[in-house]
Amino acid sequence: MDNGWIKIHRKLIDWQWFDKPEMVQLFVFFLLSANHESKKWNGTTIKRGQFVTSLESVKLKTGLSIQTIRTCIKRLKLTNEITSTSTSRFTIITICNYASYQQKENTTNKPINTPNNKQVTNEQQTSNKRLTTNKNDKNEKNIKERAENAKRFTPPSINDVQIYVSEKGYSVDAESFVSFYQSKNWFVGKNKMKDWHAAVVTWEKRNKEFPTKKQSTTKNVNDIWHNQ
Repeated sequence: MDNGWIKIHRKLIDWQWFDKPEMVQLFVFFLLSANHESKKWNGTTIKRGQFVTSLESVKLKTGLSIQTIRTCIKRLKLTNEITSTSTSRFTIITICNYASYQQKENTTNKPINTPNNKQVTNEQQTSNKRLTTNKNDKNEKNIKERAENAKRFTPPSINDVQIYVSEKGYSVDAESFVSFYQSKNWFVGKNKMKDWHAAVVTWEKRNKEFPTKKQSTTKNVNDIWHNQ
């Protein structure tokens, strides 16, 4: 792990996972753990923005349970925050777009403020302001791009739905839900689905509105969705 500090943008509070403390804790831990520069480890190059770990190591350092860590990693992969490569001995975590989180700073010599070089100093200050403005603009652009990527709909797997249903205590059958919307090309009525979590919530409400036998309930719910 690198020494020193990392940068965290204020817009982290707008992150879609910010209301889940375990997600914030784990992602910040990953940022702190990632290499600032590429390094060799056991004959393998661990690149900038990557680090070597294991579920047990993350558990010991964060206090989170193995199941919570697995769920958080699955979510971070789903929204393209990280990728991971595992072996029988360790896992390499890669922070996606690490450069946009931790851009390298350009160092410049401090100007000597004497009458002879006052004009040069002013020009340097103007140039530095332009560089700072450009850098801030680039950071804002990167943040907007990540936000747009997060908004793009990614169809869930049956396992994703099962995890969400289990967390919420719903009675929705994950396999039926995914199969149904796959057949509709992930459309809700005439509109492309934007948030499958919301669709699961609505599906659960429909089930409660028609508390009959399981087969009849599924048929009623499917009929309602087909008629949207």
